[in-house]
Amino acid sequence: MSQAWFGVLMVGALLSSACGGDGPARDDAHDGDTADDTVADTAPGDTGADDDTRAPDPPLARLDWRDARGAPLATVEATLGAQDLVAVHAGGAVVGGGCAEEHGCDYAWLDAAGAPVRARDSRFLGHGGVVSPDGSLLALVAGTRSLCQVDDGAAVVLDGRLELVAVASGEALVDEPARTLVFFGSAFSPEGAWLHDARLAPGSCDALTDRWRATTAPYAPMARASATLSYAQELADGRWIAFEGETLVVVDPRDADVPAVRLGDRVDGWRVGGGWVHAYDGYGSALEVDRVLAPDGARYDLTLPEGDLWAGRTASGRWLLACSSRHVGDLASCALFDVLAEVATRELALAPESGREVAFLGGAAVALFLTHGDDGALALVRLDPATGAREVLASGPGRLRVLGDDEAALWVTDGAVQLIEPGGVTPLVEGAIAQVVTLSGGPNGAPPSRGSAREPRQRWTALVVETLGVDASRLWAFDLATRRLAQLTDRLAFAPSRDAPLFADRCAQPWVTRSAGGPGDGLLQSAGYLYFAERDDADGAQAPLWLAPIDLSGPPRLLARGAVAACRAPYASPDGARAAALYEVDAASRRLVLGAR
Repeated sequence: MSQAWFGVLMVGALLSSACGGDGPARDDAHDGDTADDTVADTAPGDTGADDDTRAPDPPLARLDWRDARGAPLATVEATLGAQDLVAVHAGGAVVGGGCAEEHGCDYAWLDAAGAPVRARDSRFLGHGGVVSPDGSLLALVAGTRSLCQVDDGAAVVLDGRLELVAVASGEALVDEPARTLVFFGSAFSPEGAWLHDARLAPGSCDALTDRWRATTAPYAPMARASATLSYAQELADGRWIAFEGETLVVVDPRDADVPAVRLGDRVDGWRVGGGWVHAYDGYGSALEVDRVLAPDGARYDLTLPEGDLWAGRTASGRWLLACSSRHVGDLASCALFDVLAEVATRELALAPESGREVAFLGGAAVALFLTHGDDGALALVRLDPATGAREVLASGPGRLRVLGDDEAALWVTDGAVQLIEPGGVTPLVEGAIAQVVTLSGGPNGAPPSRGSAREPRQRWTALVVETLGVDASRLWAFDLATRRLAQLTDRLAFAPSRDAPLFADRCAQPWVTRSAGGPGDGLLQSAGYLYFAERDDADGAQAPLWLAPIDLSGPPRLLARGAVAACRAPYASPDGARAAALYEVDAASRRLVLGAR
């Protein structure tokens, strides 16, 4: 059984960044030098002067841990059948296997020594993702599976009992009769406060009551529910974006007496950024009015200029980026609008390589975007929305990646990685860059939990792989939150996943640990460790697997040894007290290593 049976949550919004593959050569290579050219904006009332008085950013702590290692974790080993890791908690682990369409999957809870202490056999998965965002809960269904014929095909129906199971104990916190469909999405809301508890009417295939219930005692259904209300996105403050009939609204599901905030009845899309909700109101995919809800509850309507067909691209705080149907050569004609109407509109010509996105840093004290310079080459430009001043930071091919809560960005080329902050640009790594992995796939591409109390810690993390030669790679780790940059090894075991490294789920793709579920679940959980494997100089059969604290507060520690090709990405409990590695021995057996801090 592979981890794929846990499903992938919100794949399109949560991809990692990768620059290049497993070697230094690319057609678009350049040396990463920056330029200091300044381009004046001509918006009315602007001087065009760059009077930036921001304080310089603090220096980085540069660490070399290539020959430094902490004490190995204390470990025990257990032999499993054809089972995979499901979760790791402070007291042990959960494993699962034996999955079949007719009876579901079998789960076992193991203690700290790897011995079984509880079993839940023949459980079905009612959703593509069955792990809560913090890794503490599982949603399972005990019962039977059948096909139910509907007009446009067959629906998969589960008939039995819905179980909300605590990962740490295996106890069923909710155990109720349920007849429901199988859904592709997650069983839990993005913030983890609600469990999807949809019910089918007896004997029906499509008479569905779509409801949610709390994931904390007394596990009550939402106070606000009706046949015309469809919940779409959970916000960090507990409210939801929802459709009430055809109208997009923001509602509080916990209190039915709180009035809904109406955003528009022609909304084709929306964006949440910096705590602000931007609803794109128009006909079809066209944007005519940006209807905005600020964190303090204030409402704003920004009407876009007539004469062009606009489409909303991204938004953060008071700023909206929209692009028109016009093009200048291969550049998209876009504009940065201030919904407060206090700052002049800034016109931008965005290169197709940018994905027509802008990175907003420091609450939009700085906007970064890609365009083409006078020579036709790709250019990275820094824009001060308040003054309109623009500065070319780099010329030539590269990729832009955001870190943290839009505090900083990385500019990645084949020859360098640079840190861009509102106060300036800092070189991080110079060399043949094979791969850069971050949680954000691009500007403003982070998970929807931005601003919540349980934000993924790895949002501030970047792992950089530098090619040293044939089959030789160096691993760097950068933590924006602590401003630490560490060299971890020159002997990295590196079998990269070019397209989606965060979903590779193997030890030879360095990234961060998760506590439960599959790779998609790990993108929402807050990681405490990063991991990597090294090559073995002898025969490669006993390669070491290392864990390092995600804040780079100490050197790596050994978790396990084994063949890299047989090693799955390791897990660690939410409190960081326990970690686990799983090695595939053959098709019928696994070797489980449980480590204690």
